[in-house]
Amino acid sequence: MNIFKERSMIHQEIGEMTYSAFEILRSKIYNWTGIYFINEKKYLLEARITKRLIELGNISFESYITQLNNEEFLHIELPKLYTAITINETYFFRCPEHIDTFREIVIPDLIFHKQKSALEQKITIWSAGCSSGEEAYTLAIIIKEEIQHLYPHIEFEIIATDIDEKVLNVARNGLFSEYSVRHVPAIYFSKYFHKEGSSFQLSEDVRSMVRFTTLNLYNQDDWRQLPLLDCIFCCNVLIYFDEQSKKNVIHSFYKQINMLGYLFVGYSESLYGIEHLFARNYELNSLAYKKNELTQFKSSTNIRNLYEVNSTARS
Repeated sequence: MNIFKERSMIHQEIGEMTYSAFEILRSKIYNWTGIYFINEKKYLLEARITKRLIELGNISFESYITQLNNEEFLHIELPKLYTAITINETYFFRCPEHIDTFREIVIPDLIFHKQKSALEQKITIWSAGCSSGEEAYTLAIIIKEEIQHLYPHIEFEIIATDIDEKVLNVARNGLFSEYSVRHVPAIYFSKYFHKEGSSFQLSEDVRSMVRFTTLNLYNQDDWRQLPLLDCIFCCNVLIYFDEQSKKNVIHSFYKQINMLGYLFVGYSESLYGIEHLFARNYELNSLAYKKNELTQFKSSTNIRNLYEVNSTARS
């Protein structure tokens, strides 16, 4: 059967997503994840959820919504729904300006202040919304090859999280496509990757440097598993949140990161409207922000009101 005809038949059997169903599903997803599908993205949500409806036996959108109200079904379905609605586009050495800033400015600055203040000689880095792990593993390679030998007394910890457990399993396995590794420098590629069929296996000594765990950025209870952090990479994640959700997440970043710590965001993202939390160095090519030590939450009524929806946040 022609594939387009087959898809048409499936669509006819399932039916189109009504605007009412779209609003209900959009609201549920937003409440669970902070991800917001604008009206113009109805087609996108419909296409992604249709995959789940097919897997569930070509059920209708209305039937799916009814089942989501069942706690037992919801517990099983949520991880699969997260997989369906999230985009996992990433690859190694994706943001060279970020890497240069991290290696040449951020790490020396963090270590200088830790030594000056007699703080714990440990740098903790978080790759938030890590997808299949390419960003976290890129940082691990840079640390292993270019940083660790300069600071042998410093311990480095890399934590990588994502809402999608399925994609985290891909990350843990460390098996990547040719597309994913295409920008790895040749000297590192030959040292840390070997071919397995049409894929490339990352070496265990790099994989062991990263700890992967499931975390929903919109669920404050999940944040309790994190230690205080020195550097956060959250690239190409905030673009999926509406303004309020983004502000909530950035506020949580602020509370989770050590004083003088750094936050990296994607090239198409910014902290517009919340620059008082992190100061950007405009002399750098990368979107690297440093925690603003002058911000005082206790005396900031505006900030307190802005994030009162996160009243259960980690204290």
